Amino acid sequence: MMTQIQAPTTWQGRAASDHKPKSDTMNAKAARERCVSDVATGHIVAASIASIGLALLSATASADFAYQWDDGVANTAGGFSGYTADAAWMNVFAVNLSGSLITSIQVTFGLAGSTSSAGVSAGAPFNVHLWGDNDGDPANGMTHLGSWSALIDPGAIKSNVFQSVTVAPTDVSAFANIVVGVSVTVSNGFAAPIDTSVPTLDRSWFSTAPSGTWNAQFPGVIQSLNSFPALGGNGVFLLRAQAVPAPSAALLLALVALRTRGRRRG
Repeated sequence: MMTQIQAPTTWQGRAASDHKPKSDTMNAKAARERCVSDVATGHIVAASIASIGLALLSATASADFAYQWDDGVANTAGGFSGYTADAAWMNVFAVNLSGSLITSIQVTFGLAGSTSSAGVSAGAPFNVHLWGDNDGDPANGMTHLGSWSALIDPGAIKSNVFQSVTVAPTDVSAFANIVVGVSVTVSNGFAAPIDTSVPTLDRSWFSTAPSGTWNAQFPGVIQSLNSFPALGGNGVFLLRAQAVPAPSAALLLALVALRTRGRRRG
């Protein structure tokens, strides 16, 4: 906030007998000129600070932040053998101030190089989902923030290549965590890619339902990948989200950057 310099509220006239000597008048004139100069300098400094702040705010607001656990390569995959059902898989992330406005969700399907089917076909519909959560445990309840539909890109099947789905910009700064998810009908295949090089630590979860019935607002029983002994406590889904700072967070980050820059100059 810029400090305003206010002029006196009143100006008093002076009687002829109170007229000051010329030297006093010149001193007063010089003082006024210095005052005008100081005020102008103050405005220039304030304008410079404002310009720097706006530049930092713009740069901060446009910087993407990635929510991601995987290293980009799936080692195994989850799915169904011999039947068709709905599958949903999710990752839990702590909300970061630099990524408090979710803008897209990235997903890939199946296990690259595997002879097993991914259980999904190019052009088939799927949905991505976003929830807010405050305790890191989606099994005991979470707040549904939105779901978005898309069609499976053929390049995102058994390839480790991510398909990005744009979502309505969603501010998640009110939550400690976000839960990012994808749901799709899987037919006799393994659609949910898992990176087993990363410890699960209750960061990845899954849910199933009869074909065509899974509901993001009432997802039913949700289990951690930790419940699979064969994974040995390792495994996270290849499922990500992209975000930018929400406007309020971007302003705070810009102010912090300004303060840090000021300390370095000092």
